Amino acid sequence: MHHPLDEAIPGAPALVSGLPNEAALAELTSELKQFMDWQGELAPHFAYGELSKSQYDTAHYLHLRNHLREVQPS
Repeated sequence: MHHPLDEAIPGAPALVSGLPNEAALAELTSELKQFMDWQGELAPHFAYGELSKSQYDTAHYLHLRNHLREVQPS
């Protein structure tokens, strides 16, 4: 998965630049836990359409891996 890393995701909140790493990691961890705990229906992915939870998991993994290449230690 590759895309411009500064490209907004349709319907997602605006990105906050300059967020401390600890705050960003806490937010990421919270969002991932919510996804893992989710038992309801999943909305279609904006780019891939209908996905199973397993397919969403893979998409999230690839997306995070792409972004984490940009993380620099503070």
